[in-house]
Amino acid sequence: MDNNLNNQQNDEQSNQQAEQQSNQQTEQESNQQTEQQSNQQTEQQSNQQTEQQINQQTVKQSQQQANKQNYQQYYQPYIQQNNQRNNQQNNQQQSPSNGKAVASLVLGIVGLVCVIFAYTAFLGMILAIVGIVLGTLAKNEQPSSMATAGIVLSIVALGLCAVALVACVSCAGALAAL
Repeated sequence: MDNNLNNQQNDEQSNQQAEQQSNQQTEQESNQQTEQQSNQQTEQQSNQQTEQQINQQTVKQSQQQANKQNYQQYYQPYIQQNNQRNNQQNNQQQSPSNGKAVASLVLGIVGLVCVIFAYTAFLGMILAIVGIVLGTLAKNEQPSSMATAGIVLSIVALGLCAVALVACVSCAGALAAL
């Protein structure tokens, strides 16, 4: 009987050990499953965060594009006006000054000054003729009011110088006759 009792005790001990091993395996398996589930949850959360960040970036980009389009639509007329104004200013700055018109105007003024002194009337007539020629050339190249003013002043100077020259010659003839 002792042997039976010992066998039973040994059987019970082996059963207990088997149970403990089974419990430990079950516990390890459940820990592994829990870790797997926790890793899956962490991965899902990470994926969700990444998706949210991508969505936020996409929304920001679309808002920036919309703002840019609104900006362009709103300010486009002003930009075009400014560009046109700049082009006009550049064209005005690039156009050369009409030197012939200026010369004609100056020669007409000098011709008028020559009328004051009778002995320079002949010089005034020559300057007035050159002023008329330069004014006409300038008006043909690029019509301007300066060229017209030069022509008019030169014609007036020519006429007054002619009158002054005739008066001077007649005075000299009268003095010679005495």
